[in-house]
Amino acid sequence: NLTLEDAFLDANDGEECYLNKNHSSLGPALTLLGVSYEALNTAVTRVQFKAVDELVKKHLNSAQAVRAVQALIKGAYDSIFSLLVNRVNSSIVGSFEGRHSTAAFIGLLDIFGFESFDKNSFEQLCINYCNESLQ
Repeated sequence: NLTLEDAFLDANDGEECYLNKNHSSLGPALTLLGVSYEALNTAVTRVQFKAVDELVKKHLNSAQAVRAVQALIKGAYDSIFSLLVNRVNSSIVGSFEGRHSTAAFIGLLDIFGFESFDKNSFEQLCINYCNESLQ
């Protein structure tokens, strides 16, 4: 379970949080992501940005950290989807040379018609799946 929604413990009157080292989902999440506790905790409980010429670091509260984990999950799924699409395209075509190529390709056919994009994204697949599920 990568959501880790209830894996954050509040600190500093709820202004900050950190990952509970004893949470049952944390070990599997660390293994799947291939990172250390310290790296994941820093990545999802802090944000840094540049203000003028200064690098500012800010701690996130639990709700913000949950959203950071959700963004991490979305990025991971998008990367996996892109990897799969590239591998499928490579196996049926070799290297993909753009939409106007005469080589074979895989497209999605839904109730609204055929869609063909230069780059298929995981987000577009989710949108199509939701649209189909709602009909």
